[in-house]
Amino acid sequence: MMRQSKSVKKNIYRSPRLIKRNKHGFSLIEMLVVVVILGLIASIVAPNLIGKIAGAKSKTATVQIEDLAAAVELYYLDIGIYPTTEQGLQALIES
Repeated sequence: MMRQSKSVKKNIYRSPRLIKRNKHGFSLIEMLVVVVILGLIASIVAPNLIGKIAGAKSKTATVQIEDLAAAVELYYLDIGIYPTTEQGLQALIES
């Protein structure tokens, strides 16, 4: 009796249809399943990210206002008066 190689032995039990299918790309159904899964993940993640972006913008504005208030206080400590409306922010930059 003649010995067959392992690869030939495996192919004996597979139908030609399955062997042919493995040589091609993904089927349409497989691609649709992947697209649906990605859509579900995006629909869960997107609202969370949008909410965090809005919160980050609010926190950034708060920090910027606090920095401006600290700059005005430093101006007051250095000069002895608060900058007038006419001087505006330019007074904080020059001092």
